[in-house]
Amino acid sequence: MGLSLDHFLPVSVYPEHKRSYDNLLYACAACNRAKGATLMPDPTQVLVDGAVRVHEDGRIEGTTLETRRIIRLLGLDGREETEARLLWIGIITEVLQT
Repeated sequence: MGLSLDHFLPVSVYPEHKRSYDNLLYACAACNRAKGATLMPDPTQVLVDGAVRVHEDGRIEGTTLETRRIIRLLGLDGREETEARLLWIGIITEVLQT
């Protein structure tokens, strides 16, 4: 999964922010494609402690409306994403037990 440069405020909606450094961020290519021209809540403000629950089986659950919206729009609870989280849960559990 490669990284791509994304415009937080979509250029198609806010062309004046095309070259604004504060509007640029790195995103995985899949999330960037999924987001497209959609306006989204700021993940750095929304995906905070208590707003997201990760279950032992790798599922992710948003506890707020905005968090659930991000999870849905970006497909963060898809099969591949859930499997990746489950892999990381296993790695972290193993490291903590050593």
